[in-house]
Amino acid sequence: MRQKLIVSLAAVALVSAGAGWAGALYAIPYVATDIMWRGFQKAGAKYNRLSPATVRTARTAKVVADNPDTLTRSSIINLRDGPVLFEAEVPTGDNYWSVSLFAHNTDTYFVANDRKTGSGPYRLLIKAKGQPTPAGLAVDDVAVSPSTKSFLIIRAIMQDRNDRPGVEALRTTVLKARLTPVQ
Repeated sequence: MRQKLIVSLAAVALVSAGAGWAGALYAIPYVATDIMWRGFQKAGAKYNRLSPATVRTARTAKVVADNPDTLTRSSIINLRDGPVLFEAEVPTGDNYWSVSLFAHNTDTYFVANDRKTGSGPYRLLIKAKGQPTPAGLAVDDVAVSPSTKSFLIIRAIMQDRNDRPGVEALRTTVLKARLTPVQ
């Protein structure tokens, strides 16, 4: 009887320890994302609003190993009040361009790039799982977020970061991107 009790207590301890680690492994990405988003918000970021088109440097990069030849814009997406429409002008020429969406737990749930979209206007509906797609809305793609909050990042690669007119032309194109709530 005593041996059964010891084995049972050991089993409970192992299950509890396992659940603790599993819980921690589940929670860490959410907590890390919340910490990063709070930092962005302290720096002025607002939900469903794209950041300026910035050229990263080691001094300004918020993400480790950010590519210095990339113009980036980002936004914390809040889908609690409904879907959001992302509209962008995809650059022409040899500039790589992409839009990526990450769930609250950091999982990537959508990526499109200039090879998929082609150049010119691009419209992406971003909605949470279970939200209806608005009738009659013309879009090129639909991204379904597994969470009500996610993160969007636009990346556009500069041909030559020292070519000021080329960088400004790319920045002008990237700045045309916008987010609009859909009712």
